[in-house]
Amino acid sequence: MKNLIRIHDFLKSLPTIYFIGSIVCIDYVIYSMLFGIYSLLGIDIMLNKSYIMEFESTTEMIFILIFFAPIVETFIFQFLLINVLLKIRLIKSAIAVVVISAIIFAIGHSYNIYGNVYIFISGILLSYSFILYIKKRGSAFWVVTAIHGLMNFIACLPNLINS
Repeated sequence: MKNLIRIHDFLKSLPTIYFIGSIVCIDYVIYSMLFGIYSLLGIDIMLNKSYIMEFESTTEMIFILIFFAPIVETFIFQFLLINVLLKIRLIKSAIAVVVISAIIFAIGHSYNIYGNVYIFISGILLSYSFILYIKKRGSAFWVVTAIHGLMNFIACLPNLINS
């Protein structure tokens, strides 16, 4: 727990651009570790394949996954959900709010259970970032939207390179 508090204090002290980069890097490291474990176990999480086939062009994929989806999902899963949970004061713990938001974020994505484990962890990072920037009186919505867009960009990168 002490190490988590140190990490939190470090992240909280970062300028916004470094915070965004740090969260995206943490997400990528987690994704890489999970992908490695799943590959060793012979599990295909198919994070990108189901989406890519639905797009008619690379431009459409970039617009939807890197710009449109992060704005809409940040509005629904962080802005609305977290603000409602914080305002009703039924849940007093910020950690519980983060976890609830992350669970609903993962449920809102239609991957298999293995892919949703990663999405849940990403949801924790996004919700944590949102609450942190509410407390910092920063632009929580746009910080989380930028993080989410960069996460999606990294997830789409192999498909962008191959197209």
